[in-house]
Amino acid sequence: MKHTLSRRRLLASMSAASMTPVLSLSGCANPADIADLILINGEVHTVDDNDHRAEAIAIKANRIIAVGQTKEIKAFKGPNSRQIDLQGRTVLPGINDSHLHLLGAGVLFS
Repeated sequence: MKHTLSRRRLLASMSAASMTPVLSLSGCANPADIADLILINGEVHTVDDNDHRAEAIAIKANRIIAVGQTKEIKAFKGPNSRQIDLQGRTVLPGINDSHLHLLGAGVLFS
């Protein structure tokens, strides 16, 4: 049975464990967990209760499948995986602000 890793599940698992182990859907890297995109050598802010930091992320089908250190996350790389070296850049969770001020929007869009 394939599980999806939601942001809530990821953050809950990171607060329950240290960032040393790789957090993945199956608990370990295997051929079924080959990532489409790997971000390495960065500063990943998890924004969990313990403010954990990581270096790398593995993503498959637009879902995070693992977060951890660069060496661990490279295990998710396959022949068609795209790898981006962040060179120390920061990765933050998506922050979506979809609100508007109705009076101002009415004037702007009229």
